Amino acid sequence: MTTRSASKRWLSAAPTSPDRPWPAASRDDDAAAIDAGLAEAEEEIDATGQVRPDRLRRLRERLDLGATAAAGLASTATLAQQISQLLGVQG
Repeated sequence: MTTRSASKRWLSAAPTSPDRPWPAASRDDDAAAIDAGLAEAEEEIDATGQVRPDRLRRLRERLDLGATAAAGLASTATLAQQISQLLGVQG
């Protein structure tokens, strides 16, 4: 996949509603889209010395979504450990 095609998918993945800020996608697609967005931001910085606010907003929203998912997984892992301890399960 080229940076340009990943970039087009990233740009087309605009929020669809406040309830569902980003359409569901695979982790690989999300990572490729974030990578493309970061590459474009870097190119823009090299060319102009700054980044458009809308590009930064989209990157922040994508990264916030990933951080929320990671925090949820961490909480789930902690809960699983505590349940295991309560049940006396070794692992």
